[in-house]
Amino acid sequence: MSSAGKLAITGAVLAGLAVAQPVAVPLPSVESIEPAVNQILAAIRAGNVEHARTLMSEGSRVYSPGGVALGVLRTAPANFWRVRKSYSFYVRHIQVLTAESALVVGLWRSPGAPPPQDAGMFDWTMRLEPGGWKVTSWREAYVPSPYLPNLLSKVAAVDGTGVLTPAEIKEGWQALFDGTSSNGWVTVSGETKLLTGWRISDGSLATVADASAQRMAIRTREEFTNFDLKFEWQVTANANSGCQYRLYTVDFFGAQPTATGAAGLEYQIADDDGDRGARIDPRQKSGALYAVVPVLRPAAKPVGEWNESRIVVTSEHIEHWLNGVQTAQYSVDVPFASPILLQHHASEVRFRKLRIHRLP
Repeated sequence: MSSAGKLAITGAVLAGLAVAQPVAVPLPSVESIEPAVNQILAAIRAGNVEHARTLMSEGSRVYSPGGVALGVLRTAPANFWRVRKSYSFYVRHIQVLTAESALVVGLWRSPGAPPPQDAGMFDWTMRLEPGGWKVTSWREAYVPSPYLPNLLSKVAAVDGTGVLTPAEIKEGWQALFDGTSSNGWVTVSGETKLLTGWRISDGSLATVADASAQRMAIRTREEFTNFDLKFEWQVTANANSGCQYRLYTVDFFGAQPTATGAAGLEYQIADDDGDRGARIDPRQKSGALYAVVPVLRPAAKPVGEWNESRIVVTSEHIEHWLNGVQTAQYSVDVPFASPILLQHHASEVRFRKLRIHRLP
């Protein structure tokens, strides 16, 4: 065979090999996995043990907080599922790993359970099987809850005199800030006096953006289950903050020796035009359930202007309002009492006229 013929055959073989190269499989979207996650949580909340088991992979495992394999998840005793029926689950992230695997990360609260069994985080690994997405491993770990013993006796109550209108007092509203002192507030780590990261100025609670300031979230002395919360806020350029409620656990960031914040449901507050996240993601705009539920319609005012926010929390659903516009609404599961928390996010934000009305 001539050299030309050999080259022709070699070229054909190489061409065939090129065609036979594996084709990259596109990764599934987070949205395609969410229905399976919601189905699992719905089965648990309904106490439907048999249905919950069918959503677990055949060889799935349940692990202890320290990573010890405790047994096969699909055959876990009914009590495993009955206990979790009383849990409140909050999915924070779904991370797609491969075309057939994903990681689900979230928080849980067990109202009424003794510490440290009352709060923590969970992670599930999930795999795409012929019957759909199934859980292949389930792990829960304890994380301290943001509840400090005997707090009510150590922190002065808020005097609403001159803060609430006569109509608000008659309707049952309660002031959370008196405009002149830190009464009613405590840091996440338990300090009863404001740290250098906060100051009271012109009737507002304001964060101090100075790098040397002690940046730590503050929370109310009291806890609330169902409520109507109203407050006003103002941001500086590029600022980012949040008002959190239904707190699940304290949260540690980086190498911080103590918790500086808490993990829970967050009403997002930001400079919508300047904050990078708010510019590119509607789940990070003011009025959103941060990183989870996007705003229905942006409603924040420009930097320097005061905004009016409202959060309505019931046993069935939660509403976010901003400047008279409903920006988010979503359903919730097991209700539990929690403080209200104001974030310190390394930028200057002011809060004022914080008031709350407990709902049945």
